[in-house]
Amino acid sequence: MRRKIYKYNLYLKKHNNNIYDKELENYYSILGLKNDCISEDIKTNYKHYCNKIGKQLVKSDTSNKQLAHIFDTILGSVDKAYNILLDEEKRKKYDIELNKEIEKTDYIEITAPNNRYYADPHLFKFCSKTYLFFEDYDYKKGIISCIVIDKDMNMTKPVKVLEKPYHLSFPYIFKDDKFIYMIPETSQNGCIELYKATRFPYKWILFQRLLKGKWASDTVIIEKNGIWWLFTTIGTNINNLTILYTYDIHSGIWHGHPYNNTNKICGRMAGGIFRYDNKLIRPVQCSCPKYGYCVILYEIEILSRTEYKEKELTRKYSNWKKYLVGTHTYSISGDLVVVDAKERII
Repeated sequence: MRRKIYKYNLYLKKHNNNIYDKELENYYSILGLKNDCISEDIKTNYKHYCNKIGKQLVKSDTSNKQLAHIFDTILGSVDKAYNILLDEEKRKKYDIELNKEIEKTDYIEITAPNNRYYADPHLFKFCSKTYLFFEDYDYKKGIISCIVIDKDMNMTKPVKVLEKPYHLSFPYIFKDDKFIYMIPETSQNGCIELYKATRFPYKWILFQRLLKGKWASDTVIIEKNGIWWLFTTIGTNINNLTILYTYDIHSGIWHGHPYNNTNKICGRMAGGIFRYDNKLIRPVQCSCPKYGYCVILYEIEILSRTEYKEKELTRKYSNWKKYLVGTHTYSISGDLVVVDAKERII
């Protein structure tokens, strides 16, 4: 078995009613470093990332303006982190600010057992309780587990609610007038699978298979103005965003959106779309300069059958605990927010 260097855990708290607060970026995370690293570690990791980016550049079409901008953004982030951490005075000032963030955190850590990790959390409020669904991964295959949270923040032990012969993750939950649905990522089975609860939250049956033959990641479905909208990422390009829509979620017929195949620096979903402050907000995975680095919150300004427009509101960094190197899921329900974070353990 490969030596485990990283692990994901979940972090839950009551949000402060201001999700737009600007957050401190984690420069240690950019270079994959521990907070107590020495200058030689900084130089070594900087060289490693520069070489890695250089190899990617050689293989890429740098005449593509969008792609060139992505590489410029990555190199800029790596250089900034290197220059601050290698300078003793700059690093000292930065560490003071980072430690303030760590000391004031009010996140409750939901720690996975040593032989597993927890990621892709999604909150869903039903009656008087909130349900936390997440990927429960044993380093071989993911299943979907659930924790029940009451109004006093008391939590049950995780319970397995869905398992298949193939890997499951990103368990997005939504409902219509009659039923509660789950749409986990099932890309290893070559389609999007939509499940319906028969005894929520513990029993689910397969309701529909969508986009058969496609590798689709991190799918979210919402209803707006009588139309059901599906957001997903097709293929292995994590910058891809595909939007589909249907007038009847039971029909299985989905229509493509003109926005599809538009180049984006960040497109892949990082959680369910939610309403906040009279805005429709889409959490997105930011993988510049590395996969799972942070979450960007976009406001969806226009969503129609012919047009799509969004703008960036803020970014969420993994800055509340030492040795965190990234976060890639963000979920809000009621007054609770949950995130995941990747932690370096050796």
